[in-house]
Amino acid sequence: MTWDYVSAFLDTDGSICLTRSRKKSEPSLQIAFHNSYIELINALKDFIFKETGIQGSVSKKKKQKPNHLDSYDLKYIGARRALLLSKHLKLLHPVKSKKLALAEKLVLLTPRNGKYTETLLAERTVLIQQFHNYSNFH
Repeated sequence: MTWDYVSAFLDTDGSICLTRSRKKSEPSLQIAFHNSYIELINALKDFIFKETGIQGSVSKKKKQKPNHLDSYDLKYIGARRALLLSKHLKLLHPVKSKKLALAEKLVLLTPRNGKYTETLLAERTVLIQQFHNYSNFH
């Protein structure tokens, strides 16, 4: 496996989004890979961990129709973790590339203690809105 393969996999069967762990919490960056074959998901997880030391989590989604397969998601949640992973990616998908660039800016605006000045919060709100505007196109 190579980083080019991981990048292409994210371009085709992956997502970059903002997610909330709790209803009123600030959104966190998430990079996820989706596939029906657990062996492939585990190979991605092992490669990324070996190369970066970043631990991902795998979840199973039960099939919704009898003729479908169960599917699996490999997720990297949290701004710093996702940003570290993104440094190895070379995305070609135009929307995902733009979302990743916005996410990198968002991480730079996020203080480690989570306490924002009014200026930082205003800038963050604008970036989140831009990010969501691109989310309608994936």
